[in-house]
Formats: sequence, structure tokens, C-alpha cells
Amino acid sequence: MQGQKRGMIAIRHRWSFIRCKFTRLSLIPMKNIFFESNVQYNWLRWKRHLLGNKRSEKSYKKQQEIVQHILSKTDKVQNSLQTQPVDRVCGITDKELFEKYIKIGKPVIIEGGAKDWGCVGKWTPEWLVENYGDEGITYIDSTPMDMKEGNFSVRKGVFKDIIEAIEAEDQSKYIRFSPLLEDHKNLLKEFDEKWLSKMRHSFSNGRKLQLFVGPKGSKTDLHCAVEFNFFTQIYGEKHWYLCAPTNDIALDPLNLGFAYFTSTFNPDNPDFEEFPLAAAIDFYECTLKPGDILFNPSSWWHHVTNKSTSIGVGFRWFNMYRSIQLSFIQTLLTISCYNPPIWKAMKLSRRDFGEMFSKKNAS
Repeated sequence: MQGQKRGMIAIRHRWSFIRCKFTRLSLIPMKNIFFESNVQYNWLRWKRHLLGNKRSEKSYKKQQEIVQHILSKTDKVQNSLQTQPVDRVCGITDKELFEKYIKIGKPVIIEGGAKDWGCVGKWTPEWLVENYGDEGITYIDSTPMDMKEGNFSVRKGVFKDIIEAIEAEDQSKYIRFSPLLEDHKNLLKEFDEKWLSKMRHSFSNGRKLQLFVGPKGSKTDLHCAVEFNFFTQIYGEKHWYLCAPTNDIALDPLNLGFAYFTSTFNPDNPDFEEFPLAAAIDFYECTLKPGDILFNPSSWWHHVTNKSTSIGVGFRWFNMYRSIQLSFIQTLLTISCYNPPIWKAMKLSRRDFGEMFSKKNAS
């Protein structure tokens, strides 16, 4: 009996250690969410990923039961979105920036970090049309609900036509993940690419620079991916909501087999009946102005709204070790994605992210 008792104590101590370790890794653990429930939920998420939606209805039902179990065990929370500002830094050293934010995976804004770069103050919609107006482009107009229902809106057009529509606040036109900078290497000189590359984690892969141009009022619904991102705001203003990947269970991510993840939860108009645990999430919130650089860590959920016509560039990279630290489940789901397979997704994303949707659309 003594030996059995000591064994049980050891197991409890070991479990407590794991739970504490998880809490340290999770920068913003959801209030009153049990570690065990998260493990169970993510196991079922993995199972649904392998089986597909049609063959995993029981698993999804069990996920909902876990959510209800958590609700029954937690304190009642107020049905309102909980937000706090993203940290803003100015004049911080590269070492401090890396240690306090990049290394541990916490979002931060380097205020005016790009104000002296050539692109800021120069790149306007008119300038893009004048210099690259005849470029062909693929653009995406698919919400998570569209994707859930199998509708993928991918169109091709000419840069100047899309920019003119964006200036006219046509909400259906939004340039996302454009490879313009990769196609025109001279544009890279207007970024401090050397600094961006230096600030990545050791043993990282990839250095993708992607252009985003959107009309006033346009949005990108809640989503995340395992890549890290420095987003530079070049023109206009962009509003962000962000939350940690430890909140997956509250956001009910769609099971689509993609190399990235989406949710139909809308922080602008939260539905706490459909997403009852979302009221316990600590969202971060910020608005980027020209010259600001936002560090968006791996697997952090974000919802974006353009407050005006907006031009920005994302600098993305991948680090397996750090991605696993922040979200093991989403890293696992990414490398085992099938819609398309990861090797094809990587190949397509190097050229044009929108091509992943057009391939799906054509299938």
C-alpha cells in the first residue's frame, strides 16, 4: 500500500509539473480552462483531421461535450469581449526585442520601426498603379463560412483594375499574399530585409515577403497559421484582434485540412451563444499606422480590419521547434494537411498563396 501510495503521489506531482510547464508556455492561458480538457479536445481535433468531417460527427459531438463540461466547472463570465492593448515599444534594442517577445512568442508593435524605410511614404495606391498597373494578379474573397460550405472565391485580374476598385471601397476586391516583391526584386531594397532576417529564430526556414492591399472597411476573418510574421504597415491604418493558440477550444476551428486555420467567431460581433467559452478569452487589440511593424507569433489567431485603404507587407518564416512550443496540435495539423498536401501547399505559397484556392476551386 505504501508503495502504491508513493506511486500515486509521484503521478500527481508529475501531472502538476506538466500542467505548470504548459501554463508557462501558454502566455495567456484561458481563464479556468483545464489542461486535461484541452488535451482531450485536441486529440479529438486530430482524429477529425484524419477522418474528415463526414466520418467524425461523433468526435465533434464529444468536443462539444467537453466545452459544456468546462462551462459547468467554471465561474460564470460576463458575455463581453475581453481586450487589452498589444505592447508597443520604441527604441528597444534588437536583443531586448528578441528576448522579451520573439523568443517566447508574444505579439508586439515596433512603433515607427519602418518609418525610415523607402516604402513608407512612397508606396501609395497611385504609385502602385503607375509602376505595376499591368501586372496580373490572383485575389481571394472567401470567408470562413464560405470555406465551411465549400465555396472558394478566387479571381484573376489586372493590378490597376483591382487597385481602382479598392480605392472605390469595393469590398469584394482585396489583394492578399501577392508575390509582387518576389517578382520585382528591386522592391526589396525599400525594406530592411537584412534586419528582418536577422530577427528570426535560429534554424528558421523561409523568408517570404507578401503584399496586402485592401479597401476601407474590408476584413480578414479570424484565422492563424504556424508561420511567424513581421507585418509592416506602409499606407493607411489596419486594426487587429489577436489571441493565443491556447484558446483554440473556445474558437471551434473549422476542420478543412488546410495548412492554416479559420474560425467563424467574429470579435467585432461576438456570438457567445455559439461560442460560450470565447467570453473568457483575453484578446489583444491594436491599430497599425504607417511605419509600424507588428510581430505576429506562430499560431496566434488574428482578425484584421482595414480602417482606410491599406497597404502592408508580411515577412514570414517558419521554425519547427518554436511552432511546436506555441501550438503542438496546429503544427501537427499543418505538416499533415491534405487540402492540398503540405509539399504542394509549400510549393504554391512560394509563388502565389491564392493558387492554393484556385487549385481547390478547379478540383
